[in-house]
Amino acid sequence: MNLWKIINPKRLRDYPRLILFASWGVIIVNILLHQGWIGGLTGILIGGDFISNYSGGILYHNDIDNLYNPAVQQESQSTLISPSQTTGYAPFISPPYVALAMSWIRSIPLAYAFIGWEILNLVCVVVSVYLLTEFIIPRWLLKSGLSPVQMSIIIFSTFAFIDGFISGQSHGITLLLCTGIILAMMRQQWILAGILGSLLIYKPQFVIGFLICWLVWKSVRAILSFGIFTLMWQIPVVLAYGISPYLEYLKLSNSLLYLPYAKESFPISVMATPYALMATLFPAGFAKVIQILFLLVGIAMVIFLSFVAYQSQTIPIYQRYFSISLALLFPLIIAPHTLIYDLLILVPAIILLTNYSEIRPAIFKLTLIYYISLLFLPLIGYAVKLALPALIPLSLLILLIIVYFRTNTIFERS
Repeated sequence: MNLWKIINPKRLRDYPRLILFASWGVIIVNILLHQGWIGGLTGILIGGDFISNYSGGILYHNDIDNLYNPAVQQESQSTLISPSQTTGYAPFISPPYVALAMSWIRSIPLAYAFIGWEILNLVCVVVSVYLLTEFIIPRWLLKSGLSPVQMSIIIFSTFAFIDGFISGQSHGITLLLCTGIILAMMRQQWILAGILGSLLIYKPQFVIGFLICWLVWKSVRAILSFGIFTLMWQIPVVLAYGISPYLEYLKLSNSLLYLPYAKESFPISVMATPYALMATLFPAGFAKVIQILFLLVGIAMVIFLSFVAYQSQTIPIYQRYFSISLALLFPLIIAPHTLIYDLLILVPAIILLTNYSEIRPAIFKLTLIYYISLLFLPLIGYAVKLALPALIPLSLLILLIIVYFRTNTIFERS
């Protein structure tokens, strides 16, 4: 039996809704049966990543010298969730200016701050869906049944969103900022694109692809606005504490390269980069070799994206779908530490790629595979101790490389 023949519009509409009800039913029961900050069904800490960032805001204000001290971080987080106890905690690994931003909400009780954060992420996804369906998605795709409601259901039912929601991540905010940058670029609102890029630097690797495009396209206003507003993030930290917090952050960043080897103390099954997959396939003795290999991969990706962006200058900015999609994919390939919830940024990338009629069937099939894979790859990866979600961005990159060398229409005007 041909699997694709059983996929019809009714199943495409109904199955995500069933998964949505089932998964969110589990989340609600997990919360209702909670014991303090420990989930009633999972026995896992609820909002661990948000608690880490909230704690980072407190340490920034009270004890910045220990912002990246694991023992102090653990003590701070344990105090926040007391009397709840957990065997593990999420260390604060974001840049110092993120701790500065989180320090602004430290006066809000943790529970209320967490609820507000979760609502903010939900709202950001809804706004992203509105922007995508109103201004970016091809009209034929809307007429085919991908309504704003259906797209919201698909996003909210993916394990990428659910995992980020349970841990209190910023994945909805990230999706909105990436969507906003794309829309600003396509409308040539370069100053706005740069400002949104400066807001996205709480995950610095996510901006690099856009910066490469702006440099190649000589988008001076985007680069200047990005530089000015990014600098404004740093000034309060530097004036108050100098550059020592940044030096500590860089020192910590080097240790993140070894996170995939912490198989017993870190959830490697939700890591989503090729680096993490390679690091979980080979023992720690190969760490330096893998790091050198992925440094070369990173250089190759920079060259590839730069060349693609350069070639796309012959078409209007609002039709540079391939370059922009590659810029979105860029951090998921070159970063050593990216988890499954960050795969949400592939939503606008896939939507942009549907503008190419030659690859629509492949994109359609890959999207279905990705949706299902997000449910099962983490489970399989947990059992075999491998970062299997990395197969998702890796397979999309392979498709884009094939498209680049086999399709002549990606740099043609529509």
